[in-house]
Amino acid sequence: MRTIAATRLLPTVALLTLGLSASIFAQDAPDAPPTIGELQAAIDAVQTNANIVWTVVCAALVLFMQAGFAMVEAGFTRAKNAGNIMMKNVMDCSLGGLAYWAVGFGLMFGASNGLTGGSLFFFAPDNGAADGQWGYTFWMFQVVFAATAATIVSGAMAERTKFVGYLAYSFFISLLIYPIFGHWAWGNLLIGENGDSGAWLANMGFIDFAGSTVVHSVGGWAALAGAMVIGPRIGKFSKDGKTHPIPGPQLDTGGAGRVHPLCRMVRIQPGLHHDWRRLDRTHRDEHVPGGICRRSRDHDGVVVQVQQA
Repeated sequence: MRTIAATRLLPTVALLTLGLSASIFAQDAPDAPPTIGELQAAIDAVQTNANIVWTVVCAALVLFMQAGFAMVEAGFTRAKNAGNIMMKNVMDCSLGGLAYWAVGFGLMFGASNGLTGGSLFFFAPDNGAADGQWGYTFWMFQVVFAATAATIVSGAMAERTKFVGYLAYSFFISLLIYPIFGHWAWGNLLIGENGDSGAWLANMGFIDFAGSTVVHSVGGWAALAGAMVIGPRIGKFSKDGKTHPIPGPQLDTGGAGRVHPLCRMVRIQPGLHHDWRRLDRTHRDEHVPGGICRRSRDHDGVVVQVQQA
């Protein structure tokens, strides 16, 4: 009897097994293929995120140049002033960064009033949106330039300025001097319409790709002005005008520090190149990664605008 009962249950067990197997291995109905619009949106999102990461990495590498300046100055000045030199390079970046965030960035990239920017003070975009995330990224990339312009002054006036006086000098450069000139040359990078008013150098076709004028020339002229006011180091010149060498205690440190500014070209150009390459290739309106607006002239001298659609 047991054998007959087991035999009758075999078909039922077999059917249950087949049904369970089918439910496990069955595939859902294939989803509809993505549309062109969905694919383009996904591509744009990936491109934006890649731009943000890459730009932040480049900004961090440029910021590391502060260490190079500190090494150069500490290596070629007397050992007793090494602590002062290091603190100045730290504080001009920190204090100057706050000044640039609060006022300088708005003067440089805010909506132009004809001379400077007049908005974006105490810069605080919405970090929850893609535009806000790129805004913070753009600010980060620009503040390292402001720090570079300020720290150039440190070496020109090393060993003969009071710490507080130097901080005030750096704060003023990051707050007003560098942003105002930067607005004239780069003021249309974030708001393209500024090229019609305050960014008059950019409107004339002036292009400073990596800051040789906006950053280094401004910092250099400020350094020259400071050096002319405070004069040379005590003991550098005798009364009859002869020079007396004041050798640095760590020439190896100073030499190693020179490598950092030399590498700056490699660090900064990748962060800028993707936008300018597209502008130089097309000279027409098109999408620009990150939404930075650029203004330039085509081969016929006509001003063209490249901006995010």
